[in-house]
Amino acid sequence: MKNLFVALAIVLGLCLQSGVAQTTAPPPASDKMKAEVAEKVRAELMKIDKELQLTEEQVAQLKAILTDEKVKLQAAYSKIEPEVLAIQSESRGKMRDVLTPDQKKKWDNMKEMKAEYGKKLEPVKSPN
Repeated sequence: MKNLFVALAIVLGLCLQSGVAQTTAPPPASDKMKAEVAEKVRAELMKIDKELQLTEEQVAQLKAILTDEKVKLQAAYSKIEPEVLAIQSESRGKMRDVLTPDQKKKWDNMKEMKAEYGKKLEPVKSPN
């Protein structure tokens, strides 16, 4: 799993590098994407401000930088996400093929529990 994250980071880095070379702007973000970006930026800024006691000017500058970063990262990930999911699915299938029937039942239960846990962790939408 760690290797998958390393590979993903490398691919993401390459995508970002090629994105920097291009001069076209990323596609306009949907309202949902904008809200997600704004929430991530707000949370990160709060952490940074808590430790560094930023000035209002610094907060504004960092907000712009972080927002730009998050938008670019979402655009980059959306390009590679289908390939990442396909690789994960293929690997999971191969892993499952190695297991005994009893282990497969437990494996499937583990995956089901993980999926349910992920659903519970979905962020609560703020009424803004």
